Amino acid sequence: MRAESDRNEWRDGWFVVACAVLGIGVSQMHYSSLGFMIGPIERDLGWSRSQITSATLILSMLAVISPFAGRVIDRYDERLVGLPGIACYCGCFALLSQAGPGLGTWWAIWAALACACPFASFIFWTTVIARRFDRHRGLALATALCGTAVAAIVMPTLTHLLIDRYGWRGTYLWLGLGSALILLPLAFAALTICARRGATTARQVSQGSWTELLTSPQFIRIAFAGSVMGVTGTAIAIHFIPLLLEQGVSAETAAIAAGLTGVGAIVGRMVTGYLLDRSRRPLIGALGFALPMIPCALLLGVEPAPALALAVGLLLGLSSGAEIDVLSYFSSRYFGVARYGAAFGAVFAIVGFSNGFGPWLAGMSYDATGSYTFMLTIIIPLAALAALSLMTLGAYPVEPEASEAGT
Repeated sequence: MRAESDRNEWRDGWFVVACAVLGIGVSQMHYSSLGFMIGPIERDLGWSRSQITSATLILSMLAVISPFAGRVIDRYDERLVGLPGIACYCGCFALLSQAGPGLGTWWAIWAALACACPFASFIFWTTVIARRFDRHRGLALATALCGTAVAAIVMPTLTHLLIDRYGWRGTYLWLGLGSALILLPLAFAALTICARRGATTARQVSQGSWTELLTSPQFIRIAFAGSVMGVTGTAIAIHFIPLLLEQGVSAETAAIAAGLTGVGAIVGRMVTGYLLDRSRRPLIGALGFALPMIPCALLLGVEPAPALALAVGLLLGLSSGAEIDVLSYFSSRYFGVARYGAAFGAVFAIVGFSNGFGPWLAGMSYDATGSYTFMLTIIIPLAALAALSLMTLGAYPVEPEASEAGT
C-alpha cells in the first residue's frame, strides 16, 4: 500500500510541481532582471544607481509581512489566494514600465510588488507542495525550488533581447503581461488538481497561536540557522568574485567559478531533497548547513589555483542549494502542513532580513582589514553553530494530517 501511495504522489502531483517551478521562476523576475535595467533607467531618467537599487531595500523591509501572508495562505483555498497573488505580482511588475519621472512612483510600485510577492512565490508554492506530498515531500520541494535556477538561466538572455528591442519600459510590460498570460491558466489547472485531493484536510487543523509557534524551541533553532545562512550566504555570494580576484585568480576563471555555483545549487537542492525523504532526523539538514565550512577552509589554507576556485564555486553552490530546501522541508515537518505557511513565512522573513546585512558586514570587514580572511574565518564557526542548532531538533513529530491527505 505504501509503494502505491508513493507512486500516486508523483502521478497525481507532477503537474503541480511543474507549475510550481514556473511560478517560483516567474516570481524572481524582479531580482533577475534588475541588473539589466540599471543602465537604461539611469540613462533615461537620470537616477543614480543607488537610487535605482534602493528598491531592494523596500523588499527587505517589507519581508516582515511574510508570516502574515503565510497565515492567510494557511487559512484559505489556494485558488482564492494564489491566483489573485500571481495576477497582482505580474501586474505590479508590468506597472514598473510606468515609473518616473520622480522616484516616488518607482518606490510605490516596488512596495506593492513586495506585498504581492509572498502570495506568488516561495511561501505560496511550497505550501501547495507540502499539502500535496508527504513521502516525497523533500524531492518535490527541491524540484519546485529549482525555479530560481531556471529564472537565473533564462531571464538574463530574455531580458537582454527585450531591452534591445523594446527598451526597459517595454521589457517590464512584456515580461509582466506575458508571464500572467502563461502562468495564470496553468496555475488555475494545477490548483484545481490540489483542491480535489488533500488540500482541504490541512486547513481543518487548528493553527495554534503566534506565541506558541514563535517561542517553540524548534522554531528558534530553525530561525537561528536561517539567520546565519542569510548573513554568511549573501556575504560570500556577493563578494565571491572580488575574493577570488584578490587571491590572484584570473577574471575568466572567477566568472566560470561563479557560474558553477548555479550548477552546484541545482545539484545540491535535488540531492538534499532526495536524502531528506529518507531520513526521520535532521542529520541531512545539519550536514547541508555545515558544508560552507569546507570551501572557506580551502580558501584560507590552500594556495589559489584555477582548479581550487572551480571546486570552491561548486561547493558553495551545493551548500546554497541545500540550505533553503532544508528550511522549507523542516518547517513542514516540525510545524505541520496546517501551520506551514505561517512557519515558513516567519523563517523566510528572518532570512530575508538577514540577507541585507551579509554583504555590508563583509564589506566593512574588508575595509577594516584589507582582506577577506576575517570573513572566511568567522563563517566557519557560524556554519558549525547553525549545523549544531539543527542537529538538536530531534526526530520529526508525527503528522497525522499528512497521512490523511495522502489517502
